[in-house]
Amino acid sequence: MNRGLKGVFCYDEPVLIDEQGRYYSSTMNSGGFEKYFQLVESLIICMPSKFIESSERLTEYNELAVGKFELKSVQDVSTLRNFLFERRQLKKQVAHILEDADILIVRLPSLVGYMAIDVARSMGKPYLVEVVECAWSSYWHQSTQGKLAALPNFLMMRRRVRQASHVMYETEQYLQQRYPSNGSMLSCADVHLPDSDELVHIQRDIKIARRHLREPIVLGSVMPGDVKQKAQLDVLEAMARLKEEGYRFRFKLVGDGNQQYLRKQVERLDLGSEVEFLNLLSQDEMINFFDEIDVYIQSSGMDGLPKTMLEAMSRGCPTIGANVGSIPELLEPGAIYKVGEIEGLIRILRESVDKDWMYEMAKVNFKKARYYESERLAIVREACYAEVRSVCFGE
Repeated sequence: MNRGLKGVFCYDEPVLIDEQGRYYSSTMNSGGFEKYFQLVESLIICMPSKFIESSERLTEYNELAVGKFELKSVQDVSTLRNFLFERRQLKKQVAHILEDADILIVRLPSLVGYMAIDVARSMGKPYLVEVVECAWSSYWHQSTQGKLAALPNFLMMRRRVRQASHVMYETEQYLQQRYPSNGSMLSCADVHLPDSDELVHIQRDIKIARRHLREPIVLGSVMPGDVKQKAQLDVLEAMARLKEEGYRFRFKLVGDGNQQYLRKQVERLDLGSEVEFLNLLSQDEMINFFDEIDVYIQSSGMDGLPKTMLEAMSRGCPTIGANVGSIPELLEPGAIYKVGEIEGLIRILRESVDKDWMYEMAKVNFKKARYYESERLAIVREACYAEVRSVCFGE
């Protein structure tokens, strides 16, 4: 029931274009755009773009369905220089694209999104804000330049979210508390979990029952190998300590990026035979990965809603996480440790060898993940879109 609305979507992440004119993204996929067609009939994607060689590792990116939308490339203002000197040009580009549009959709944090909101407000265009991450955390955990940008971005995002008439949040509480709005606030995560099959939970219980007590516990994690704030080192340190106590763990790390730093830490801690580095996996391979491991660990210190962790939970996988972002909303208290506190992580890892702990965590995680099934979220999203449509049509 989109009634012919024309929408414009704005975000910072560059769309990658190869020689054949195919579009790719490192974090978004066609399914992520598909939901907007619940609200609009046509959609223009307003994002920076850059060309890549077909010889590059395109399998690590998601191919975007060209026929679903139209791409309008805009100025990249991700660098300080471009933000200072090119934002006027960006606003002109966005204003031109918005002229024939009925509504703007922005995903924050995003410098392009902040500028687009300002343009939409000046033109009297309605807009919908999606809050997917904390601006402070996403910048603070980067380089020195990122730390300098953290506070300005936090303030820019906080002000624009507060002014928005309709805001959709990834989390249930965390982002709402950091970025409150005077308008309508709705929790609706941008995840695409398939509807749960009870057989998945049964198979996990069978896996736990069959595990021999002398077998090592297989831990798993999916994170970039070169992002130190993801705190994989905490897991390695905990494993080394527990190894001295006689516990047996293995750790499988899935991710891209330069892993040299972590590999040196593995060598330093004498964990060469216990740690395995894996490249990025396909969707089917990821399902097999979650089904093969015993415990998933989310040691990140900067997440909003950790989607990969939710995918693990949807496979009934016992999960451990740090007390950051929305992780405390998703996991049981007995599976959460204070970020950076290795003693707390060690305590939970000791408990994780117990089958009763595994059974309980598998049960509650599988049940919690069902809250994020695509069908249920589509219903919640439609309720918000109905309100937005009434604004667009002055109803």
